[in-house]
This record gives sequence, C-alpha cells and structure tokens, in this order.
Amino acid sequence: MKIFIFLCLFVCIKAVTAQGQPDSVPWLGQLGKQYQETAYKLLLGINLQGSTQVNPEKSLKYLKIGLHRTVTDFGGRHMPIAWTCGLSTEILLDKSPIYGFKMSTWATAFFFVAGMSTVYYTDFKQGNFKIRPEIGFGAYPFKLTMGYNIPTIFNKDFERVRRNNMQITLNILLRLKTIKRK
Repeated sequence: MKIFIFLCLFVCIKAVTAQGQPDSVPWLGQLGKQYQETAYKLLLGINLQGSTQVNPEKSLKYLKIGLHRTVTDFGGRHMPIAWTCGLSTEILLDKSPIYGFKMSTWATAFFFVAGMSTVYYTDFKQGNFKIRPEIGFGAYPFKLTMGYNIPTIFNKDFERVRRNNMQITLNILLRLKTIKRK
C-alpha cells in the first residue's frame, strides 16, 4: 500500500514539474489557448471504506484501476472543466479478497467534483450492489471525493460490506490516448 501511494505521488510530482510539455499538464503550458480534448485515460486510485454506525466495522482499503473516457475543456485562463465516465475494478487485498466492479461518471469544474457510481461487490460467494453519489474536490488530473454507499438489493446477504456505507476516494487519471482535440 505504501509503495502504491509513493508511486502515485511520484507520478503527480512528475506531471506538475513538466510545465513546458503540453502533453503532460496541458493547462500549465497552454494558458490563454482554448481547446477541448477527448481522451481515454487510465484511472488509478485508493478507496477507504468505513461505517457511520456506533460500533463501526473494520474499515476496508481498496486499490482501484480502470479505464475512463474523458472530455476536458481547457478554457484558457481557468482550470480545466472535465466530464468522465468509465469502468473500473476495486480490489480489497486481504486473505479473502473482495472485488468491486464499478461503473461511474463525474464532472469537475473549478475544483468541485460531483458524480455517481454503481458498484457490485463480491467475493464470488456472495454479492452486494450499491449506488454511490460522490462529492469532493479535484484539479486536473486528481480527484478526492467522499461518497455514501446506498444499500440496494442483496444488502443483508454480504455481511463484510453491509455496514460500510461511507467511502473516501483518491483518484488520478493518466492519459493513454487522445481521441480528438479541437
């Protein structure tokens, strides 16, 4: 876990220090120019999931990887405004792992992030489907959000994730391929 966090921080520092290279941090090297970019991006993240009840269950720590399609408006003199949607997998690294198959979408504007996710958690014996609205802060290419896991079908069946209803997520999006730029 510590190596993963260190790797994320290293990538972030590398992106911010590459100011003269428009492909690494477009809005730093392109101030004053307006354009829109559509791209496929790799999503890497860490999720901390816990409970708001009086006797909280053990918090769960998930690693996350996924593929997102983003549309980003680089508006010249302001931070990028982005919309993204995609698929990802959350993995609880434990003796008996839990996998979360997730579909999500969110928008980022002026450091504010709002989005919605649907997640199916399973250990391939039991499963649990949750809907998660998320709000938080973000700046290209980062996102830090807090979400509430709304229990839906089969909630009582999967005891390990039943009471974990709050989640804090840190994500970074890394460009894989630019589809179009206008």
